[in-house]
Amino acid sequence: MRDTADARFEQASDRHQLHVARNCPSAHDVALTRRLTGLTDPVSMDVVDPWREDEGWTVTTETVCCTPDTVLGSEHLRDVYVAADPTYTGRVTVPVLWDRERQTIVNNESIDITSPACVQPFLAYLADFILCNTVELPRRSLFTVM
Repeated sequence: MRDTADARFEQASDRHQLHVARNCPSAHDVALTRRLTGLTDPVSMDVVDPWREDEGWTVTTETVCCTPDTVLGSEHLRDVYVAADPTYTGRVTVPVLWDRERQTIVNNESIDITSPACVQPFLAYLADFILCNTVELPRRSLFTVM
C-alpha cells in the first residue's frame, strides 16, 4: 500500500500533462523517456515554441510541431506556473509536469521526472506502467569495422 503522499497520484489516464520544448535537451530527454516507456496514453504532452520571447516560452500552433496548451488554453508557459502559484515570479523552465486534478505543477526537473532512482511521488504513480513497459534499445556501433 502506498503512503498518503503517493495517494494523490492515483493512476488515472490523462491526469498528467507534460509541457516540453523540442530544443531543450532536458525536456527532450523527458519526452523521449515518455515515449520509450509507453507512457503516451497516461501522460499527454504539449510542445511549446522553441523560440522564447519577452514573455518566455510561447504556446502556439503557428510553429511546426508545436501544440496549443490543452490544459489551461494559455498563450505562455508562464501562465501555467502562475496558475500553480499566483505569486510566482521566478524562472519558467521546461519540462513541466502538470496535475490536472490538483491544478498544479507536480515537477519541473527532468532528472526527477525520468530517473527511477529518484524517490518522487510521480515515479511512484508511474511504477506500474514502467514495470510493464520495459525497453530494450538495440546496441549499434557508431563505426563500421571493415
